[in-house]
Amino acid sequence: MTYRRNRIPLGSAVAACVAGALATAPRHALAERLSNIDTAQPYYQASDLGITVNPVFTGGTLLMNQSDTSYLENFTLDGSGTNTINLDGNTSTFTGVFSDATLGTPGSIIITSGLGGEALFAGVNTYTGTTAIGPGATLGLSGAGSIATSSHVEDDGTFDVSAATTPPAIMSLAGTGQVDLGANTLTLPAASDTFGGIIGGLGGLAINGMLGL
Repeated sequence: MTYRRNRIPLGSAVAACVAGALATAPRHALAERLSNIDTAQPYYQASDLGITVNPVFTGGTLLMNQSDTSYLENFTLDGSGTNTINLDGNTSTFTGVFSDATLGTPGSIIITSGLGGEALFAGVNTYTGTTAIGPGATLGLSGAGSIATSSHVEDDGTFDVSAATTPPAIMSLAGTGQVDLGANTLTLPAASDTFGGIIGGLGGLAINGMLGL
């Protein structure tokens, strides 16, 4: 696992210039130089987060162009329904929190990849919109990771809760993909969908509502 660090030797002329610029530039001016993850271009690279890219989804695509990397940022999701993480075959761990950009407007996220790869959510996320997992992509919950407030999971890839250390929960489940339970029990407190995929593992389901299987 690698963590993204961009280091400049202390005491160098470049470091002094950078430090001076950051000290004198207003915070809002620095923020304005970064782009949100919008639809102005086909995608934004994850390696540019915090450098030229804000962790702010406004309908665009974040391309995970680094392998086995952990991202510490907190992300916000707007209500566009097109916010996308393209795994591009890589495994990426998100330790921050995904939340709605605007109170009362559900933010959604799509996890996609035609090349495999996995997004691991290790934070207790609070967004309230849908979660979609595309064919070939995996969304995993790691440790205390949670998407319990997401209104609906559309799983056409793989939803893996086997590494969750707190009881995993999602509101409802649909799609034709795979669920890997491990030894965990997945709770669905407001089930209202049909799931036509495969559920595997030694754990089980705790369902409140109606889930067609």
